[in-house]
Amino acid sequence: MKLIKEILNLLLGYKYRAVILKDRGVERYWICSYVFEDTPAGNARLEKYLEDLERGVIAHTHYETVSFRSRREYGGILQEKIKERHRRRDMALKYLRDDTENMRRYTGSEEKEE
Repeated sequence: MKLIKEILNLLLGYKYRAVILKDRGVERYWICSYVFEDTPAGNARLEKYLEDLERGVIAHTHYETVSFRSRREYGGILQEKIKERHRRRDMALKYLRDDTENMRRYTGSEEKEE
């Protein structure tokens, strides 16, 4: 099942949730700047955000939560995957630089200073 979900994520994009807010007293709607991934951890952050919004902000009110898919990776667990990918790439570049340096050292292809 996990493999099927990963294939769907690759083909259709990852599933996210966004909050649409409504200004109190006027007919103006706008989307919140936070995007929450559709995972248990992301849903918990979404619920906490909505509680904080209803408790603390008096100018806006929660209107609706929408789900969407995107191939672009946004924060949370997916951000960790991006960091891991960059870390692996950086390690590969480091090994390549070390190998190049060792090759120069052993073949004597360094320019000799006069």
